[in-house]
Amino acid sequence: MLGPDRILAAANFDFTGKRFLITGASGGIGIATIKKLLEGGAIVYSNSRRDLPIEHKRLHHQQGDITDDEFVKDWIASIENIDGFVYSAGMIDPRPIRFETKEKMMKVWDVNYFSAVSLVSQLIKKKKFNKFSSNVFISSISAKAPYIGGSKYVGSKAALEVFSKVMVMELFDKKARANCLAPAMVKTEMYEKGVDKGSQELMDEHIAKYPFGIGEPEDLAQAICFMLSDASRWINCTTLTMDGGYLMI
Repeated sequence: MLGPDRILAAANFDFTGKRFLITGASGGIGIATIKKLLEGGAIVYSNSRRDLPIEHKRLHHQQGDITDDEFVKDWIASIENIDGFVYSAGMIDPRPIRFETKEKMMKVWDVNYFSAVSLVSQLIKKKKFNKFSSNVFISSISAKAPYIGGSKYVGSKAALEVFSKVMVMELFDKKARANCLAPAMVKTEMYEKGVDKGSQELMDEHIAKYPFGIGEPEDLAQAICFMLSDASRWINCTTLTMDGGYLMI
């Protein structure tokens, strides 16, 4: 099985002179992606509710709530034009349908879907997209393989995948690309919370279903950078499933 060190060395991308925006930057996937982008020479505009544990002269971080329309409006107005973005902000709140409420559903959809739409809306209004931009949305394998208790999370991720295609249609004159990554379990904060809330035995039983093990944030960072790079210039409006072989079991 590939360890994080080998994953990091797996591929290098040249992003010199390119500018990218990333939300959900303080999560495991966000941090791994920022490091990979900076390593490739990119200028990065990041956002998260928390501060970042990394600093760099080419990293410009804005701490704030991505669901706050006024914050997003001011943030987008303050940045230079971008060559793409990564929408990595996300929220999960498993709950059987019989216990769902509109308030709880809206909280998840606000982060996972509505804020993504609002972000793109502001980027278009402020004319912040360079031509041939490449954009990545972090979806979930659950959009194709739903689970009990995942009604609002699964729905929001499925909607995000469809939205990415609408975005490309409306940015046709800019020749923009948008793709989604649909990971299964990745060793992030959500994984750690799952261990805390459940039993280690049940978690180990689930992990055993992954022939190649569960994902590392660096696995996602590699795929994100591929999608942002010119190496994927002929890939558009697709969803890449990343499941460590889980679905073939």
